[in-house]
Amino acid sequence: MISFQPSPEERELRQLAREFAQSRLRPHARAAERAGRPPEALAQESRELGLGGVALPEGWGGAGLSQVAACLVEEELAWGDPGLAVALGLREAALAFVADLLGEAPAGGPWEGPGVLLWPQVPDDPLAGSGITWTTQLQAAPQGERLSGSIGAAPGAQEAAWFLIPAARGERVVLLRLEGTAPGVERRPLRRPLGLAAAGWAEVALDGVAVGPGAVVWEGTVRDPAWVRARERARLRVAAQLVGTARAALEYATQYAAQRQAFGQPIAQFQGISFMVAEMAMAVEAARNLVWYGAWRLDRGALPAGGAQALLHARGAALEVADRAVQVLGGHGYMADHPVEKWLRDARALGVAVWPETALEVEAASELGLAPGWVAGGAAGPGPVEGGAA
Repeated sequence: MISFQPSPEERELRQLAREFAQSRLRPHARAAERAGRPPEALAQESRELGLGGVALPEGWGGAGLSQVAACLVEEELAWGDPGLAVALGLREAALAFVADLLGEAPAGGPWEGPGVLLWPQVPDDPLAGSGITWTTQLQAAPQGERLSGSIGAAPGAQEAAWFLIPAARGERVVLLRLEGTAPGVERRPLRRPLGLAAAGWAEVALDGVAVGPGAVVWEGTVRDPAWVRARERARLRVAAQLVGTARAALEYATQYAAQRQAFGQPIAQFQGISFMVAEMAMAVEAARNLVWYGAWRLDRGALPAGGAQALLHARGAALEVADRAVQVLGGHGYMADHPVEKWLRDARALGVAVWPETALEVEAASELGLAPGWVAGGAAGPGPVEGGAA
């Protein structure tokens, strides 16, 4: 049986994250959005608490806890402010991806300083469900391999000291670590992103960047269990953040509806409002349970663990709930005096920040053996990954 009650340790951790989100993230949300980055004092405080690395192995500087615990924390941080939750956890998210691929390793050396995982996948990937079409390619050259390509607007790319970038090497995939100042790397900052502005968005262009042997972190295929595990963990992290964003919008709209008066009574007493808020609550709860289930499966070795389904559902729930929260507030919902307009923008940006929606839908279908006909291998789908639990 699955327990829907966190353990005492998880409850304490969630409470710590909630207090930090309420007392530190929410008061700085608007200022960080205007500045395009978190205040340094807040970033330092976040690093000291270590909330972004809950599931990161201890050898990598994390707490080594479960993915369920990590999802609990990510939901609370995004409930405080999605933009700051993303911005403050970019390095830990990148390290978690590497740690799944390499296992236990020291966190020193090339992993110091701010870094970010970039995901250069073609939006409407024709290989989704059986492979990945990258927008970055390694090419042989007389002086060694060169990396060329581009990555669309990505959170964290503006300030990162180093990048983790997947790229195609023939039929295989390599994960590269590149310095942000390497020759041939060009950043194009986005001055007014739609949402998650505190995360410092930028486009990245790669023009024949020299790739030495030390730049290759890992090489394999997208079917390797280590790669699938890293991908599932990253997706569940974003899904939990979307749940936190949706919950924040739900709670604010619920409180507003209970206090706002119209025709001599709270607007929550009108069916049009109360039914809509109830549907919002159901959407949040369903999304959360799907995230928890995926995290629970990942902790027990299941590959894939349902990360595509959890992320797709959380994305839809966050957009629906945040949009309806704006409707509950009426004209006030579009004003910066209330945070729901920001949460709607953040939910939309978070939903498309990394993972292409079409690819997620194809992969979710493929996990059920229902891959569309254009996917390599036909409609049978790839099924569970070799080496992963069913």
